[in-house]
Amino acid sequence: MSERFHFGLLGHKIAYSQSPDIFAAIAKHTGHKITFDLFDIAPLDLAFFMQRVHSHELSGMAVTIPHKEAILPFLTECDQTAADLGAVNSIRIGPENLSGFNTDWQGVAQSLTGYDKQINNGRVLILGTGGIARAVVYAVCQSYKPREVSVVGRSHEHLANLQQTCSRFDLTCHAIEREAFDAGKDKFHLVVNCTPLGGWHYPNVTPLPDGLEWRQIGVYFDVNYNSDNMYVDAARKSKIPALDGRLLLVAQAVKSFELWTGETVELEKVYRTVYKAKPIAKR
Repeated sequence: MSERFHFGLLGHKIAYSQSPDIFAAIAKHTGHKITFDLFDIAPLDLAFFMQRVHSHELSGMAVTIPHKEAILPFLTECDQTAADLGAVNSIRIGPENLSGFNTDWQGVAQSLTGYDKQINNGRVLILGTGGIARAVVYAVCQSYKPREVSVVGRSHEHLANLQQTCSRFDLTCHAIEREAFDAGKDKFHLVVNCTPLGGWHYPNVTPLPDGLEWRQIGVYFDVNYNSDNMYVDAARKSKIPALDGRLLLVAQAVKSFELWTGETVELEKVYRTVYKAKPIAKR
């Protein structure tokens, strides 16, 4: 039976977001009537917005940068995995409750399906230290068995926080400040870009640390989902399997829809509707 749902996305500078298109596709495949709004809220205005969030009569709200961490104090309850990751990207909204979840890590795991041989017993390099980077560390270590996981970031404090997150899950990662990173000559079987570099706001800035060459990378995964990502293109021109963030984006949204409504929808159908293609398979 067709129902009406009102969802939204909370973030800042998010006019580029494709979430409305994804939920329009979900509406098409479920038969529901879905309204989806973008809430572009600056960090200083977050508390004011959250005090009045129930006035928007939402059933669920996605959360993106820069609010994935800052949102936690405003929640009534939080899923244990999201709490341990210190990042929430999905909020189920009830009459009295705001329940936080992290569906990013599940989207990461789904995006990497088929790359077991490269990741298991391999060296993984993660670029960035934000909420999505923590989700990637968790997803890779939960779903695969890498030999070594290293994280490169600019901030010593953020790297230390990420290591604390890993310790909560009994995971081990090597934290390296970007200026001290030495790529050496060995291969990284999976490199994941969790920085905005190469994405919508920094399309011409390389995410790769100095000294890291494409020939050292087995699989390149960029969580940014802009279609003109020149570094995803560069990886493919170097004959490297390269994934952008589109499948991750759809997968985490489908999981959020399930959390908000209790219903499932087929991931590939939604992806095909939004991007007019099937998800890129292993090559």
